[in-house]
Amino acid sequence: MGAFVHLIISFLVEELRLRSSFSPAFSLVLFPQLILMGSLAGYLFHPYLIGEFSASDIHFSVCAGLFIFGTTMGSMAFLGREFIERSIGPVTMLAASVNYQPVSDRRMFTAYYLHDALFFLILVLIPIGAGVALGTIVHAMPLHRLLLIIAAYWSCFYLGLSLSMSLSACLTNGRKAYLLLILLLPLPLIALMAATGDPRAFAASYLALSGGDPIWLAMTVVLILFYSFKGALLFDGSSYSSGREGPWSYSKALALSARFGSRNPPLMAREMLNLIRGRAYLAMAFSLLVPVIVMIALVGILQRVNGVEMGLNSVFISVTVSIFTISVYTNLVNTDDPDFDQTIPADAPGIIKEKLRLHLFIAIPLSIAIVALLALLTDDIAGLLIALPVCISTVIYMGCVTAYLTGIWTNSLLFNSAVFIQYIFFTILPIVCAGSLAYLMGIDPWLAGAGSFLYVALTLSASKILGSGIERKWRDQVLKSGGLG
Repeated sequence: MGAFVHLIISFLVEELRLRSSFSPAFSLVLFPQLILMGSLAGYLFHPYLIGEFSASDIHFSVCAGLFIFGTTMGSMAFLGREFIERSIGPVTMLAASVNYQPVSDRRMFTAYYLHDALFFLILVLIPIGAGVALGTIVHAMPLHRLLLIIAAYWSCFYLGLSLSMSLSACLTNGRKAYLLLILLLPLPLIALMAATGDPRAFAASYLALSGGDPIWLAMTVVLILFYSFKGALLFDGSSYSSGREGPWSYSKALALSARFGSRNPPLMAREMLNLIRGRAYLAMAFSLLVPVIVMIALVGILQRVNGVEMGLNSVFISVTVSIFTISVYTNLVNTDDPDFDQTIPADAPGIIKEKLRLHLFIAIPLSIAIVALLALLTDDIAGLLIALPVCISTVIYMGCVTAYLTGIWTNSLLFNSAVFIQYIFFTILPIVCAGSLAYLMGIDPWLAGAGSFLYVALTLSASKILGSGIERKWRDQVLKSGGLG
């Protein structure tokens, strides 16, 4: 047990060391401070929102948001042997050499899950709780109510994280029958919604805040433990090959990359082989579909429960899918170790451009397929005339922004405050504009069509400028896994 705890601590120490290589220590401290300030501001100003929204609605929005955040973090962190890799390559050489160390795959997987649970507790959850606690100085709150709110918020995040862990453990298990469990794992949450008659009950601890009964908080803790133990038991990394050998040949990949119009076909061929042999497409599908499905389901719940007009149509769906396609680029970055890239005849801009090109070839068809399928399910086929151009242009724009700002070190998006602020600046306006188009679809489709034409033209122009700036921004960057330097 002591060795297991030491392993978790080693993960945390290594995490902090790598984060410090992305940016100065000041930036690592600034991110939790931003979370704390946002939480404090939200609590101080929430009385002014009570007229428009009830306190129950506000609590549900926070709980659901943390649940989505938990599923997103889990879907990005736990995919097969990729659980030892983040967006900068291997987290540690010790973890990467698990096959000849006295630590099993299952124990390593569980340790990394607990490491993430502690890491996000320090990075996000404690600042959220501290912000609410500081706010009670201005707006007094009974201590037991404060502790209940903090516990409910935290448990919603861990419920999403543990659910994502269980789902990914099923995906990585070598027995195909375990894939069927993916459909069964959400059943406890569905049963809660059916038993209570409240579609918001999937975030069970939210009911403790709205009804004041802490039994729902206890039930959430039970679900977290259930999903955590289930994930630890189901994971079987030894039966899931790292996929470094496969049927695809280099000559086939080279020929296909030439058809794609790559400026560096050998480099593109390598990226394709890593994608296919390493089965990174599983990580991409999982990390894209989970948050998209949860987000769309959440909006549907808000519409049904509160009658809020959210513009849930093909345009809204296309915007949601496009935003989350950055996970495709992140997973493409995961497939390589930048230290090894120093041994090939390519520089940082060349590698970034090839990854961006492959990202677009994957993300655009995948997004079109998801949007078309959801449009069919929601009976909004006509909306595809506007939704698809918006979807394609947003995918291209989000990919160019991510590649331009982060290169092949996508974790700098969260752990470098300067990159984070720039990213918000580049993305907030297009997201708001695209969301407005979704709202206009329900009011004036012709006006929405004209707006979409302008939106597509502006985003594609901006994408062209950002893409051409990659060479200038990254040409002097040294390729290394330790981050920017």
